[in-house]
Amino acid sequence: MPEASPIPDEAAAELAAFIVALNERRLAAYEQEPSDILEHFGIEESVLAGGYGYRQLLELVQNGVDAMIEEDLPAGSSRRPGRIDVILDQSVLYVANTGAPLSSAGIGTLHRSHASTKRGDQIGRFGLGFKSLLRLEGGIDLFSKSIAFRFDPEKCRQDLQRIRPGEAPGLRLSWVLDAGKNVAEDQRLASLWEWAATVVRAKVNAVDVRMHLEAEMASFPAEFLLFLPMPVAIRLDDGRGTT
Repeated sequence: MPEASPIPDEAAAELAAFIVALNERRLAAYEQEPSDILEHFGIEESVLAGGYGYRQLLELVQNGVDAMIEEDLPAGSSRRPGRIDVILDQSVLYVANTGAPLSSAGIGTLHRSHASTKRGDQIGRFGLGFKSLLRLEGGIDLFSKSIAFRFDPEKCRQDLQRIRPGEAPGLRLSWVLDAGKNVAEDQRLASLWEWAATVVRAKVNAVDVRMHLEAEMASFPAEFLLFLPMPVAIRLDDGRGTT
């Protein structure tokens, strides 16, 4: 598997500016319509109360497969086998995949709901599955060949509560990260960064969800692989060894 290249400075700068502008537009919109804060909180709560509440592992694996389908290949090239590694290291969940790096369209989708840009041949269609990570009750970092950034649900809520006190959503704002610094400080991330196009690193603060993730990894449906449009090696490690 070829090594993942470092984030190009120019591409990273463009996407970093995109994220900053996205935050500014979102905050300005909430200033104009503060009631949208409560509406968007309600959407997140509905996602967690519905079928996505305990689908974190499956959703992240599906996103990885979609990234492989999205990968831009030269004309006439066949898709190479893909790879997804899922590691639950104490209280941190890592999910790494090969495929297309995050684009501005994909980043925008992660900040919204019911607005996915995925095509009909991709698995996730409505941009809701990522919201299930709120159940982990921790920060969510995304490291891609194109950009690195963090969703900090608690900070997001605090910023929005300055506009409208009360309940607020957690995945509407994000902050750019220094990928090199994080890779240097996290050995597990560094090992995944050697080959992956994108790595999701999520803090698991909810004990019940950690237990559920362990169970989900132990019973991950083998038949899932039968319906994929390409060969994909999925490696699961729940901290006690690869399953």
